[in-house]
Amino acid sequence: MSDSVLINLSERPRILWAGSDDYTRIKRTSFQLKDIWCMHYYQYSARITHNDAMLPIRPGSVGICEPYARIAYDEFAGDEREHMAFNFHLPEAYGDFQWRIPLMVSPGDSGLDDVRSRFERVIQLHLSTPQDKPISLNAEVELWALLLAISEEVGAPAETSAVDRQGRRHVRSAMRMIDTHLATDIYAEKIAKHLGISVTHLGRLFNKHAGCPVATFIRRKRLRYAHRQLAYSNEPIQEIAASVGIDDLANFNRFIRSEFGQSPKQIRGRKRDSFLVREID
Repeated sequence: MSDSVLINLSERPRILWAGSDDYTRIKRTSFQLKDIWCMHYYQYSARITHNDAMLPIRPGSVGICEPYARIAYDEFAGDEREHMAFNFHLPEAYGDFQWRIPLMVSPGDSGLDDVRSRFERVIQLHLSTPQDKPISLNAEVELWALLLAISEEVGAPAETSAVDRQGRRHVRSAMRMIDTHLATDIYAEKIAKHLGISVTHLGRLFNKHAGCPVATFIRRKRLRYAHRQLAYSNEPIQEIAASVGIDDLANFNRFIRSEFGQSPKQIRGRKRDSFLVREID
């Protein structure tokens, strides 16, 4: 049993939903999440069970739930049972890119005296994003700052030289470049030229810090982004394929099936109006 989990905050979160939940009519509820992270600002007293960890909830607490976690709420106190919440995606925590984040932050523990207003700001920014814009960038940056404020980086090894620090900076710059150019013809040679280093050196850095070659990282990023869009958006499949730089729909179908064991239509056919794998009760 642990009261904290590992999270990858090397990239900004991708918000899927932001708003408020009300458990006023509920005495107990339990469920299992899908492949999403959740962050809550509680305005009531209760208890949450996150997998095997039982944690008290107090007004003003901030809670985190990891993907596929088994969640249960009970022992509610009082009539006020509303909390603000975000559902979002992040890359997997691995290698050098790991932060430790507590499952529950008590009021005042994080040093964020304005945490409620910051939650309200993220929700306002997300809801005010025009529907024709798929990314609520300002809201995601605000959420990213909140997550970093209550987390501690643990993945970085002891750096003994300026060369080590420079290598990590190159990898993070490369990852940001990949993240913002998924629809373009992005490849190792172009990234290396942008960073002013050789392709060979870039490859060594990715194998060391990301645990895979550059091309593999790009492919995973494209397909995982496409999977999220298929599962949670109404964007046409052909447009999703184009948004990750794959213009040939037959190739897109083949890549998605190879990576996830399902065709784009099968992924699209899953229920998208819920972030739960299943309700346990």
